[in-house]
Amino acid sequence: MQKLALVLLGVVVVCSGCETLSAQQRRQGEMRRYNEMANLRASVQRIEQRLDGIEAGREDLYAQISDLRETQARDAAQHDTDLQAIEIKLTAQTSAQESMRKGLVSELSRKMATIIKTQAPAPARHSESGYEHVVKPGQTLSEIAKAYGVSISVVTRANKLKNPDDLRVGQTLFIPE
Repeated sequence: MQKLALVLLGVVVVCSGCETLSAQQRRQGEMRRYNEMANLRASVQRIEQRLDGIEAGREDLYAQISDLRETQARDAAQHDTDLQAIEIKLTAQTSAQESMRKGLVSELSRKMATIIKTQAPAPARHSESGYEHVVKPGQTLSEIAKAYGVSISVVTRANKLKNPDDLRVGQTLFIPE
């Protein structure tokens, strides 16, 4: 019986040690879980802070986009205004240029008519009905024909000219009426 008591006592001691070990393991496990939970809470807090930062950054970007769009709209309106002003100036310059061109053409036409009249001496009568003309420097057959109111071909035929562009200063031409 003594042996049985010893065995039982050994079993009780071993079992009570098991219970103690088991409670200790449970406490360590609980502490480990508690620490893991605390670490997870800290990680979640860090993630939430990052998300808050990202959200703030995103809001800043939206604000910048909005500002850029407003600036772009203002700039576009200013560019339109500038373009309109340039177009108005260009139209005014074009009108002034056209007016100057017309004035110059009119004045040059008047001066050319005066020069042609002064260069064409009183035409001498030819045996046929017409005039004689002495070619002056710078005169062309077309100018001479125009001054007398006849065509170039009439003057070319009357003078038997092989090349109407080959006039000489001092050459006498017969201009039929």
